[in-house]
Amino acid sequence: MSGATAYNFYFPSKGRDAIFLGVYDDGRVWSDLKALGADAARRLAAQLVLIGIVLDTSKEWQFWRKGGQLLDLHNEDPLEIATCVLSALRSGNSDD
Repeated sequence: MSGATAYNFYFPSKGRDAIFLGVYDDGRVWSDLKALGADAARRLAAQLVLIGIVLDTSKEWQFWRKGGQLLDLHNEDPLEIATCVLSALRSGNSDD
């Protein structure tokens, strides 16, 4: 996936940086769940589902989905997403 996204946002995990949010020019969003770690990935998914965004934590990386479709970030409230992400990544320890 590296090099294909317009923006990547990183979170320190297991001694390296994990992409918790990668954004394509067309609005698709993905997360590197394996690098993020199982605990942080579960917390992120639990927060995002509160605003209707589904993240399958059984995958190594996953596109974000909403309403059964790939999420289009252009149609979302960035503050609402940022609040969920901050809540998930601030709580607990990202290491498994």
